[in-house]
Amino acid sequence: MQDDLGQKLKSEVLEEMLKIVHDLENLEQDTQYEMRKIDEQLEEAKRLEKQIHMNFHSPSEIDRLMREAKEHEREAKRRYDEYLKDKDD
Repeated sequence: MQDDLGQKLKSEVLEEMLKIVHDLENLEQDTQYEMRKIDEQLEEAKRLEKQIHMNFHSPSEIDRLMREAKEHEREAKRRYDEYLKDKDD
């Protein structure tokens, strides 16, 4: 009887550990995906900044491109802050 109870507890603990491992693997995949998205946004912001500096644009076009680049940068920073916050939780 006691062996059965011990085996049942051991099985339950192992099952919970497997769930935790699975959750951690999913979290790692989510983290990698978010980091790729952040990197893409940073690259897009850099591309837009280069486009501004390499081409001659009207002042209004330059302003528009700068706003767009800064928005991409803010979004990337926001996502990174969320990632760090979620990572700490």
